Amino acid sequence: MNAKGSFCPECGFWFGRGTRSDQQNKAMHLYFTMLAQVLNDAGLDVRKTMKQDFELPWTEALVKELLWRPVQMAMLNKKSTTNLNKMEISDVYETINRHLSQTHGVHVAFPSDHHAQAGGNL
Repeated sequence: MNAKGSFCPECGFWFGRGTRSDQQNKAMHLYFTMLAQVLNDAGLDVRKTMKQDFELPWTEALVKELLWRPVQMAMLNKKSTTNLNKMEISDVYETINRHLSQTHGVHVAFPSDHHAQAGGNL
């Protein structure tokens, strides 16, 4: 890590100790939407992923509240995503991505400037 922080070549962001940028906030919410779609397409509804007794398709809000926020709280003891710095966003993402990849074979790259240029809504 240098004075700027660390660079993630996969997402194209520098992660440091500063607060998240508007771009990172947009990227987080785009990731929530993209992951919801991939989980639904894989047939992994909330019940199958979270061991619940009801079938419910994933949405951006459910990804944030049932996946992202519990990991964030467990790792960082921070309830609001607005309190995350750039490195913490990377850490939470990596934890969720690793778990879903290992348990369900699901991987969604964190959105980047390249995604926006390719027609994504970042």
